[in-house]
Amino acid sequence: MSLNYVILSGHLVQDSEIRYTVSGKAVLEFNLALVDTHQPDQTHTIRVINRRESSPELQRQLRKGMNVIVEGQIQKRKSEVSGIKRMQPEIQLESLSILGSTHMKGTAL
Repeated sequence: MSLNYVILSGHLVQDSEIRYTVSGKAVLEFNLALVDTHQPDQTHTIRVINRRESSPELQRQLRKGMNVIVEGQIQKRKSEVSGIKRMQPEIQLESLSILGSTHMKGTAL
């Protein structure tokens, strides 16, 4: 048995962004900065993606520097730059909480 579910706490590196698929579906994206608890001077960044209906409403609320908790699944995005193939991890958002505010699970779902 395996389980693909993560909970991460960090802050937004920049304002969230919306892009639209060819079919016109909104996709919310933002980068989450994570501080390494064993090496506090090290920060890791991971991309978070929300493909759900609530993306435009959520995008208006997420701003650079906000502390959030995200829950979701790890996925890999394939890309190729200058002939070099890469696989980058990203989080497919299932739930989001803004720290210091009310829980927004209903908004992110």
